[in-house]
Amino acid sequence: KQWYQRRVRGQGEYCNLHHQLAFLREVIGLFLPGIYRYLSTTGDALSLTCCHRWFLLLFKREYSLSDLLPLWDTLLSAPSPFFQVFISAAMISHSFPALVKANCSATDILMRCQTMSGNFNVQQVLRTARGMYRELLNRSEIPCSLRPLVGQQNSWHGYKTPVFKCFECKKGIRCDQ
Repeated sequence: KQWYQRRVRGQGEYCNLHHQLAFLREVIGLFLPGIYRYLSTTGDALSLTCCHRWFLLLFKREYSLSDLLPLWDTLLSAPSPFFQVFISAAMISHSFPALVKANCSATDILMRCQTMSGNFNVQQVLRTARGMYRELLNRSEIPCSLRPLVGQQNSWHGYKTPVFKCFECKKGIRCDQ
């Protein structure tokens, strides 16, 4: 049980919901800049309240049991201890363009996210999440704030060693390179 909790919820200072949502905001900013810009101008939508239950329940309400098994298998075998961030970003990439097009408010986004259960194609979401993860690793420089998302090196990484760069370290403290 402890291994599972460390693996799924993360370790150390990054294991709480606040940090995982911060990682998600940063991943959205990198991979979905149009959605990020829209959310940043829509009240408190960038707090990503609509994604809380995704993290807290590990997508249990968003998918059927037959879809959850491959999702959880991927989640537990992924090299990143925070692969749920990439799964959430993939779900956002598939569902939020319609919300942006409808010019939804933060409250509308929250309400519509609650009704999206069962409307996600798990294979498409996992393919997109893996693609985002690989794209992050293939970047010439990865923001140092995303270092915890990279995880352990294995076959998902190929032979490239990630290069981290300080863009905006918090509190003016330089990260450990």
